[in-house]
Amino acid sequence: MEKFTFDILGQKMDISIKNEDHNDVVAILKFYRKKVQELEGLYPHKSSLEIAILAGVKVTDEYYSCYKESIEPKKKENYNINKMLDDLGKELDLVIKS
Repeated sequence: MEKFTFDILGQKMDISIKNEDHNDVVAILKFYRKKVQELEGLYPHKSSLEIAILAGVKVTDEYYSCYKESIEPKKKENYNINKMLDDLGKELDLVIKS
């Protein structure tokens, strides 16, 4: 484990991370900082707390959009499989009844 210190909106925070996660944590923080900077430009009158909350919501929205896109093909695939199984069941019923 490694102690990792970062600063966002003037707030320093320490977290413990696995050494192998270091690059991912740095990438996540860069992404979050970018969102914070975008929102500071759009809403210069907002407080740091408001910007942090808005950035969190924005990042979560983007994550959720990616998550939905990743599960949609699985939902469609499962729907197709279930439909094929239902159709097959109906065909079997017809064969058994005849």
